[in-house]
Amino acid sequence: LGCWSLNISPEVCLDGGGECPGADLSLTMSATPNPVFVGSNLVYNMTVSNAGPGTANNVLIVQGLPNGLIFDGTSNFPVNVSLTGTNLNLLFGSLPAYGTASVSVITTPQLPGIITSAATVGSQDSDPNSANNSASVSVLVTEPTADVGVTMTASPSAVLQGALLTYTINVINNGPFTANGVILINT
Repeated sequence: LGCWSLNISPEVCLDGGGECPGADLSLTMSATPNPVFVGSNLVYNMTVSNAGPGTANNVLIVQGLPNGLIFDGTSNFPVNVSLTGTNLNLLFGSLPAYGTASVSVITTPQLPGIITSAATVGSQDSDPNSANNSASVSVLVTEPTADVGVTMTASPSAVLQGALLTYTINVINNGPFTANGVILINT
């Protein structure tokens, strides 16, 4: 019969005290609405979490914005924002151990298609698990559409040959967007 023992000891900081080094940051990301119409608001919601053991300093999210996407602003959390090419840089400052911070990035898509935005979070502190530092989301961008309908009635409903018959044609746009260039052909 064999015996074994396990000794667990806490991390000892080199300076002899204080907070243990490192911060395990993670990032989640979603987009609403999905699908979205060209010219409408598309909001990316991102949450950064710090699983510790220490405070994460100078937390930075770098989000790649797809072509045809206009950056309009941020909300929910005070961040310093800069744009470098198609990369949006969101600087949070410090995030304590076991803390979370969320930010919403408001954009407007200009082109139809499937777009994908990816983001990565990091800080000046070491991260013991970088596998959870990135997130991405794909969104279907479609052209705005209108639902145009046509009705046609004849009056009177019965008519003698050579008598006057009046057709009434109604065109209606059931929305949700304006119908441009509508042409009615009656044959």
